Amino acid sequence: MARPLKSNPCDETCEWVATKKVRDGERVFECLGCDSEWTRSSNFTPKEADGTVSDEVLAELRQT
Repeated sequence: MARPLKSNPCDETCEWVATKKVRDGERVFECLGCDSEWTRSSNFTPKEADGTVSDEVLAELRQT
């Protein structure tokens, strides 16, 4: 069984980037601010510190 995605308290310095990790067939993204992780099947959409959603995350969401 895969380990759960990392989830840490937000410190409002969000910058989500794709990693080389894959979990259940989905690419894992990591927040450079708090070190949390996200995949497209997560129940939220990660936003940058300025409130926008990165082009890379938007492209991943279109994969569904």
